[in-house]
Formats: sequence, structure tokens, C-alpha cells
Amino acid sequence: MTAPLRLPANSTSPAQLVSGSGRLIGWAFLETTGTTAASFVVTDGVAATGNLLVPISLTGGQSTRDWNAIHPMPYYQGIGLNAVSGAWEGSVWVIPGNPDAEHHIGVVLTIPLTHIAVDGT
Repeated sequence: MTAPLRLPANSTSPAQLVSGSGRLIGWAFLETTGTTAASFVVTDGVAATGNLLVPISLTGGQSTRDWNAIHPMPYYQGIGLNAVSGAWEGSVWVIPGNPDAEHHIGVVLTIPLTHIAVDGT
């Protein structure tokens, strides 16, 4: 297995997953150790003060997946990932572009996230 990408916990500059604006339509995440909880947040923006989009907390071996294609979540300043604890992997699905457009047709992009762990875990 590839070594985990190490992220600092509760960083003032979360990792950037996507730049620009668009709509977040779904995600899937899996805690990868099988024994330790993982916690992180997906934000609109890559500052610690970015608007919260999705808080995720997983127990050992737990997974979550959600698909919001009917009512996707708009983001305006890119998508950030702020690690809190644990190790996980997964994907987020987005449609880039103007999130306020009445009719929004676009390609769904998959952003894979593999082997992510908080420093010290």
C-alpha cells in the first residue's frame, strides 16, 4: 500500500481539492485502518474559516456515501479538506462552473483521495 498523504490536524490552510466554483453533488469516504476513528470537514474555501459543507466522522472501518444530484451544494471559493483525526480515503464528485446558474449542465468530475492520514496517526 502507498504511504498515506499526511495532513496537519485543524490546519489554518486546509488541503485544496478543487479550485473555483461549482456544485458538490456527492462523496464517498472509508476509514482505512479498521480500528481508529477518523474525522474531517469539507469546506467552501481553503481557509480555516471556510464555510462548512460536510462534516464527516467515521468509526473504525466505517464508510459513508451520499449523492445530492437533485439539490447539489454550491461552493464559491473552491473545496477544502480540513483533517481533524484518523486515516481515510474516498472521492468527491463536483460539477464545476457557476453554482447560481438556473440551468447547469456540466461534466461530473471525480476527485479521488487515497491514503490520507492526519500527522501523528
